[in-house]
Amino acid sequence: MSIINGISLLDIQVFSQEIHSADVNTDKKFMLLYVSAGSGLLTEGEKETFLYEGMSYWSNQSVHITSREAMHVYILFWDTQAKWTQLPLAQQPLLKLIPLWEELLHLQQGSSFSERCRFNAAAWNLISLLTDDTSYDSIQEAILFMKENVSKVYTIAELATNAGMTPTSFTRAFKKKTGISPKEFLNEQRIKLAKELMQQHENITTKDIALQVGLQDEFYFSRLFKKKEGIPPSVYMKKFHERRA
Repeated sequence: MSIINGISLLDIQVFSQEIHSADVNTDKKFMLLYVSAGSGLLTEGEKETFLYEGMSYWSNQSVHITSREAMHVYILFWDTQAKWTQLPLAQQPLLKLIPLWEELLHLQQGSSFSERCRFNAAAWNLISLLTDDTSYDSIQEAILFMKENVSKVYTIAELATNAGMTPTSFTRAFKKKTGISPKEFLNEQRIKLAKELMQQHENITTKDIALQVGLQDEFYFSRLFKKKEGIPPSVYMKKFHERRA
């Protein structure tokens, strides 16, 4: 089994809006990077990857990272190739992972055989957590929650807190996974449920629909529906039931 050689913390400090960068050079063959704060662009040969808060990333060569904001990146490295370096990495809450990385930074200061064993045990525990296909995916969990709780009233900030992320990093990660922002996704779910309600209940009012899709303002709901569907909800409902008659 591979021996974990060490861990380091890359700290990019930003004092202006200029682009700041850092090289991660190592004579080891493999690295596991974890972004605990900030975001930036990682260049690995000719490949470019956007890094965001809470993201883990495998690399088998030196990399270059650029950012317009402060970044903190933990780096675990070793020198033996292994199949597990090709496994997908699950996203875990920051509050859960950062203490584990900090523990590794502390443990690697030990020099005795026993201390090195504890360091490697802690490193393998972290890797196990990140490669467990049943592990908690905060963004997927948020997606499922939004689908199943369309009628509830909540904010994006509350979703971010539940995911252990800041609103900015949550929105960035959500858009990377789905292609749209959390607000756009939620509005899509609202329109979908609204159409189902109108199809099932011929005499339902716009106000009742708005309340059942988590909106207190029926006029805002009407504007949102028309923007998405091209017609007001009352016209949609009338046309639907005329076709069924």
